[in-house]
Amino acid sequence: MRQKFFIAGITLLAGASIIPATDGHAQVADSVSSNYAKAIFTVIQWHWERYSFSAELEPGSACTARIIQLRGGDIQSVEILPECDFNEAGRADLVDAVRQSGPLPYHGFENVYQREIQIVFHPASASDRQARAASQASKSQIENDSAKSDKQWEATVGLPMQRAEYAKQCSFHLLWDMPRIKLQHPVEVVVSVDESGKVVRATGAKGEPIDQPLFAALSATPPCDHVPADLMAGADTLTVGPMTVRNFGE
Repeated sequence: MRQKFFIAGITLLAGASIIPATDGHAQVADSVSSNYAKAIFTVIQWHWERYSFSAELEPGSACTARIIQLRGGDIQSVEILPECDFNEAGRADLVDAVRQSGPLPYHGFENVYQREIQIVFHPASASDRQARAASQASKSQIENDSAKSDKQWEATVGLPMQRAEYAKQCSFHLLWDMPRIKLQHPVEVVVSVDESGKVVRATGAKGEPIDQPLFAALSATPPCDHVPADLMAGADTLTVGPMTVRNFGE
């Protein structure tokens, strides 16, 4: 005689009837047997859930599987019974879900272990699919909005901050390491460095030409650090300055 277990208060996509053992074990309390059924449900349900939303499965359909397990919970076989509405792909998913569930719960349930278990599998309902689609659409929108916000922040704040920090460090390097020359007065200059950090152009702060010896000194200075590609923004050079060049010791 088959004994059926029903788990109250839990929404599952699968129902099960568990066949009692016939190897002489004593009858146990229904509560222990029910907990055993619940434990098996929980494990298999976790693996079945992602398959249950497959477009291959029609909401409202059902498929019964017979599971043969060994003591310890290892799954020996999974058989699809004739009363199955699933197509070939759906049946294969069902078998995969069950096999991924092994080993099934056993420790603590030795006295209620059942070698043969039959479980009726149901796909996600139409309302569940709609709710999931809405949730995924909402999540996608949030991710898109977040990516857009991050991109705007990077363009308006992040990159300018990085450029400013690079320009500050490069200016300090140039003023400290450039060859010393004699200037009549301090000069504000703006330089352009290539991707290697080497000075390739230099003008006054207002775009006016600078003395050739000053440009030669800036050009002879060891390059600044390599310019990160995203700071170049597709250009050939990066502007550094204005910075004030003074006679050494001023």
